[in-house]
Amino acid sequence: MTFVILTFNYIPFIESLYRANPDLRDMPYAEQLETIHVASFGTADFYSHGLRAQGHEATDIIWNNEILQLTWCREYAPDLVERFSTRQDTTAWLMEVMLRQIEAVHPDALFQIPVYDFPPEIMEQLKSLTRLYIGQCAYPLREDRSLHPFDLMLSSLPNYVERFRSMGLKADLLPLGFDPRIEERLPRMDRDHDVVFIGGFCEQHMPRTLFLEQVIQGLGSDVSFECIGYTDRDGLAPDSPIRERLKEPLWGLDMFATLKRAKIVLNAHAPWAEGYANNMRQYEATGMEACLLTHHAPNIDDFFIPGREIATYDSVHSCVNALHGLLSDTAGRQELAHNGHQRTITDHTYADRAAQLAGMVEKRLTMRDRT
Repeated sequence: MTFVILTFNYIPFIESLYRANPDLRDMPYAEQLETIHVASFGTADFYSHGLRAQGHEATDIIWNNEILQLTWCREYAPDLVERFSTRQDTTAWLMEVMLRQIEAVHPDALFQIPVYDFPPEIMEQLKSLTRLYIGQCAYPLREDRSLHPFDLMLSSLPNYVERFRSMGLKADLLPLGFDPRIEERLPRMDRDHDVVFIGGFCEQHMPRTLFLEQVIQGLGSDVSFECIGYTDRDGLAPDSPIRERLKEPLWGLDMFATLKRAKIVLNAHAPWAEGYANNMRQYEATGMEACLLTHHAPNIDDFFIPGREIATYDSVHSCVNALHGLLSDTAGRQELAHNGHQRTITDHTYADRAAQLAGMVEKRLTMRDRT
């Protein structure tokens, strides 16, 4: 089968990558794309790499990278270069390039990870260019936008799968994962950070932020607790203990390097997860062989064995106690980290997720062909 993975990159990541690699913008399209993938932002080429390993054809499109897309046009669509020079709306031009790229492939399946990036008329055009139009979503839903153009909705959240089905959409569960190639891209490092939390501190994350503030206050000053992420005007109170520990967001390999230096990665899911375990951090942390401490979700046993592969908490008090206990028991902490790492690279890689994705697509297309 033929797949297109349609995704986007955060603009700060794009800017930092090209700033750190001044010659990158002058490289051919394929070399730029490979450099971006090696930087390991988001899901990078994790799905496409797994799909190609199974014999499928898979193409990645990062639709919002203006430099990369302009390079593609210079190589494959000179007429779009001319339109770029006279454009009045860069976003509209980027979507036109994206449509041209997908039209050139005409895939069996178009897997769109940012489901709310495009207006309805563009979504209908995307749908017309593939046999199966797939969306992936595990972030806040928008009431003002319809997901009905998608033939299949995927999510790592069980509550979202049920919600999509109640909306009349076809939906399946597809967990996130880890790509073991990341381990090969980083040198050996000492674990010199006691506790690390990586995530957002915006208004929509307020319940999690309040929880983390209480944990920090309960730990005391003898524990090194680093918070890495972003915030907005209303995300943190002026006197929040997170402020003095908050460092600028890290992307891709820089983020993974921080996880690799952490003794413990504290994980707390966003409010819209409604108590379920699903996020990327649980796989990224264990993939980097840090000890994962996450909340005891009702579905956590689907992924890890608490007490053997990871540690869990169910309250501020139990989280603080667990952190103190893990920091004082080096051998026990390292055993959890080792076992969690083995579980992730055995059962939770993107090669596994790509196989699941291909199976879902094949099933849906076969059912459609029979009707």
